[in-house]
Amino acid sequence: MIDALIHGRIVHSRLEGPYLVGRIVIQGDIPVQFTARRGAVKKQLEHLPVGSPLSVAGELSTSVQNDKHGQPYVRYEVAVSAVLTAAQPKGLLGSIL
Repeated sequence: MIDALIHGRIVHSRLEGPYLVGRIVIQGDIPVQFTARRGAVKKQLEHLPVGSPLSVAGELSTSVQNDKHGQPYVRYEVAVSAVLTAAQPKGLLGSIL
């Protein structure tokens, strides 16, 4: 693992037990899975609408996986320790602001 700063857009997030998990897309098309364990971090991420720009800090890990065609690819995952993007309101107000 290595400490990292990730910039991208949030694609989705959901609660899985005590954790918030989801995906960030960086550089247009590279997916990075994320896991948030701490309460304050989870709340900040939950309030970001899909497509919002996002910057997070945390521990980055990588692994090599195979896709459905058997081709290897690198899987990125970050355990988020801090959200560096201000929360934005969801809904119409968030779209206007």
